[in-house]
Amino acid sequence: MKNEFVDLMLTLLTVCAFTLVAFLLSNSKQKLRQLISELVQKMEDAVQGSGMGAVKKERVIAQLRTMGVHVTQWVEDTIDAIVAELNKSKAWLKTEVSSNDESK
Repeated sequence: MKNEFVDLMLTLLTVCAFTLVAFLLSNSKQKLRQLISELVQKMEDAVQGSGMGAVKKERVIAQLRTMGVHVTQWVEDTIDAIVAELNKSKAWLKTEVSSNDESK
């Protein structure tokens, strides 16, 4: 009976530990995605001109590395997805209009 109790407790503890790790990783990825989104927006304002996507992406990656982020394929794919999302929603234009309105 005592061994069954210990086994049950160890199983519950293991499940709790895995749940906590999964939650922390999920939260970490959400924060990283938000950071990448902010950097992409800032780079859009800083680097003007069409056909500069590769330069902007490299600068975002360089900034992430400077901040201590290990740039993986997931990070690069996330950058591409955010840019595609912004292009699709024409958010670049909204940012430019907002910036022009603030300067008046």
